[in-house]
Amino acid sequence: MKLAHMKSLVASGRVVAMVGDGINDAPALAEASVGVAMSSGTDVARESADVVLLGNDLLKFTKTLAIARWTRRIIWWNFAGTLGVDMVGIALAFMGLLSPTPRCLHLRDFRVGLYPQFGTAAATLRAVQQASDER
Repeated sequence: MKLAHMKSLVASGRVVAMVGDGINDAPALAEASVGVAMSSGTDVARESADVVLLGNDLLKFTKTLAIARWTRRIIWWNFAGTLGVDMVGIALAFMGLLSPTPRCLHLRDFRVGLYPQFGTAAATLRAVQQASDER
């Protein structure tokens, strides 16, 4: 019955997670989009699953999903921020305001050059910011 229900859900295009611990759950775990077995489950169930929980507490599983979603959100924000900074740099270079040669600041022609140390300092500050965002 579990296997037939799982096949119908997957066939209809749905993403399905199945949690189980017994021999009778093994076929449904294998058929599901994501099969999750409990650590106290049978060997067959653990082998059929994509994920094996180390504990038997499903509340920890939901917390793990929340952490994974939060991590994915941080990664996307960092990706978007990186694209934004890169686009600003490209625009400044295109307008001739960002020079590839290491110069600090020339007031005469308003060209800004970056030393490698500034890039290292910026990367360090960004890493500190990311670490503080995770807390």
